[in-house]
Amino acid sequence: MSTHRQALSVAAAWADIGGLGPTDRYLVVNPFFHSFGFKAGVLVCLLSGATIVPQVVFDIDRTLDLVAQERITVLPGPPTIYQAMLDHPTGRSGTRRRCGWRSPAPPRCRPCWSSG
Repeated sequence: MSTHRQALSVAAAWADIGGLGPTDRYLVVNPFFHSFGFKAGVLVCLLSGATIVPQVVFDIDRTLDLVAQERITVLPGPPTIYQAMLDHPTGRSGTRRRCGWRSPAPPRCRPCWSSG
């Protein structure tokens, strides 16, 4: 179990390290009831002023549409999201920040993590 202070500290650290701010548009595919969706999604956006764009269920076509339509700049998630993006006929997204946290990723996904 973590305290409110710990949850806010984790979110503030991620926002700071990620360089997130009010100009960012943050796509959250992770469920809000999960610590990743809550801490690295909702709390990070509240603390940094980033715009949160929730996606209820992961669907690669919808994800890529949202990235383009909503001008998403931040897309955190597991390597399977980036694998799906690489495998999709339209290719990678134009997000500025992508992160996979501690999930192991195959070498072909490593170019997806950039601060481009």
